[in-house]
Amino acid sequence: MLRDMRTRFGHSHLSFLVALAWPLSHLFSLFLPFVYFAKFVPLGGSPSVYIATGVAPYILCMYPARMVSMAITVNQPLLMFPIVKTTDIILARTVVEILSALIVIAIFVFILASFEVEIIPPDPAIAIAALFASILLGVALGVLNVVVVSIFKFWQFIFMAVMIVMWVTAGATTVQVNYSEQTRYLLSFNPLMHLVIWMRSAYYGDYSAIPLSRSYVLGVVFGGLFLGFAGDRLLRGRVLLQ
Repeated sequence: MLRDMRTRFGHSHLSFLVALAWPLSHLFSLFLPFVYFAKFVPLGGSPSVYIATGVAPYILCMYPARMVSMAITVNQPLLMFPIVKTTDIILARTVVEILSALIVIAIFVFILASFEVEIIPPDPAIAIAALFASILLGVALGVLNVVVVSIFKFWQFIFMAVMIVMWVTAGATTVQVNYSEQTRYLLSFNPLMHLVIWMRSAYYGDYSAIPLSRSYVLGVVFGGLFLGFAGDRLLRGRVLLQ
């Protein structure tokens, strides 16, 4: 964990601040334009709250997924030590990404609260659960991608395109009530959409035209973790040679 933090963006522990500034700046780059140009929001009276609850799950999912998927590639020299296994590297990067995501969202909430945005929800427990579910989904996708990248080198680019599609169809800036029933059914397979609904339910209650399925999100999380670690176990030789 310490080596991962120290070497990711330089050769000092302070360089790890870049790892926090990167997702935080991405979060604000999505948040600020939508808030600035929002003339009307479908729910509540605060564009800041509505946009924040749609953008935060995406960032908290995307960055752990991307960074965990590169765990072996970045830390491959550690595998020269026989005691270090690929699972150790994946777990170390996972812990670092979870802590990083929590710090990023804490800074984001603090900044919004400093500008008197009522970002604290009526039901904080639901919001916290949605935050952790977003991070865990990202971790699960990242663990699964470690194995996929070891087989298909170009998968990183495809996965980023998939994440963009998930973001566009997650309803982060819209409400799905105007969609057709068939469209809503297809969009219900997007776990990121359920995370956005989950987060907003802490602020607006049961608002969405698409029923929230926490079990579906958790199923994707545990399914991704199982397939990822099982694939690492079965294809460890190929992962080591990537």
